[in-house]
Amino acid sequence: MRGEAMAAADIIDWFSEEARRAYGRIIPARVLGIRQNVVQEPIGVVAAFTPWNFPINQAVRKISAALAAGCSIMVKGPEETQASCPEPIRAFADAGSRRVA
Repeated sequence: MRGEAMAAADIIDWFSEEARRAYGRIIPARVLGIRQNVVQEPIGVVAAFTPWNFPINQAVRKISAALAAGCSIMVKGPEETQASCPEPIRAFADAGSRRVA
């Protein structure tokens, strides 16, 4: 369990650093006077279902990716390990995520 918790922290760190690089870019156009922009924007609500094996890492990987992209997320934890998903979600809320229900 300690190994899974430490790996979860690494996953969160990796996605938080990747979120810094999620910016748009300008693509050179074939026609003069035209400017093409790529804009990164969230696609909407993400539904995440986590398996019973490695439930913390699977939940954290999905939550971190969605938050890094600016999306809202709904997480359904496994029935076999019900107490594993609420704790990482509580940690995100304590860290400053806007709304956790």
